[in-house]
Amino acid sequence: MIDAAYSRIQIDVAGPTCRQCDPAAFDRAEEPEPGLPGGADRPERVFKVWLASQDRAASRVEIRDIPVEGQVARRVEYRPTVRVNLSQVAEQGQEPVPVVGRRASWANDVEAKLGTGAWRVVRPAWQEEHCDLLAALAEALDQIWMTVRAGASLAYRVVVRLQGLPEIVNVLVAEIVARSAAEYYRPPLPTLADHVRQVGVAACAATNTRACASLGATVERLGIAAVPEQLPSAAKHELVQRLIDELNLPVSWAGRTMPALEDTFWLMVAPDGQALPQAEQPPRPIPEGRLESTRERIQETRNLDTVTRPLTFGDVGG
Repeated sequence: MIDAAYSRIQIDVAGPTCRQCDPAAFDRAEEPEPGLPGGADRPERVFKVWLASQDRAASRVEIRDIPVEGQVARRVEYRPTVRVNLSQVAEQGQEPVPVVGRRASWANDVEAKLGTGAWRVVRPAWQEEHCDLLAALAEALDQIWMTVRAGASLAYRVVVRLQGLPEIVNVLVAEIVARSAAEYYRPPLPTLADHVRQVGVAACAATNTRACASLGATVERLGIAAVPEQLPSAAKHELVQRLIDELNLPVSWAGRTMPALEDTFWLMVAPDGQALPQAEQPPRPIPEGRLESTRERIQETRNLDTVTRPLTFGDVGG
């Protein structure tokens, strides 16, 4: 659930159950937090995630485990992410060379996956630091899931605060959550974490981003290489293509009420009082006075043309 101001996302989970498996257990965690539509009491456990620092040397996001009994909140640690170079080295010891051809192909694939409107916003705004945040958020969601599975809580809530995030990350995370909810088929947190990493990899691969934290996190989770940075280029590019191919989130679906990503992004970045980009307007009609003056000049030009027109061959020698 995403609030109207795009300031936070609320995810309610009923432990290892789902609506089809156990409707009663699922419904116990269905009521949202006060402040969001339909607010009610909290479930057994609440996890809050927010941006703590944009400094690469510090934690990217912070996680707090807040028991419903009012006990002291506990900080939840998660594994830091490592960037993996997306460029390839022609010869050992040479500088990385951008994979121009691959990136062009990936860009076409990612545009088809995200939608043309969303991609036109994401592509020019994307930076490595944005992927760092997506990778950290995905790791946080995975860590919350593992923390809950190790305990006895059946119902819990995750609140992700979007305030403070770069605008493009804000709207992209909200879009991923909304699309994932429309395509729900697995326990929500692992699904969301996977989708967040996939979008991070896709955005980095399809732009001029040199290194990708989401790819590094994926390599670590899959156990493909002990040191993600040492993964061979061929295996790296094959994994990127696979992740893009498997990114199947609906662009639109029945019952969608939230604005499109591109519309929300422009609302966030437009300065106060500045009009948003609009469709081209039809030309305004010429005032009647100017129109009459223009007609007179046209007539004068035509009269002059009849007087000064060139002589034809038959008129010569008169």
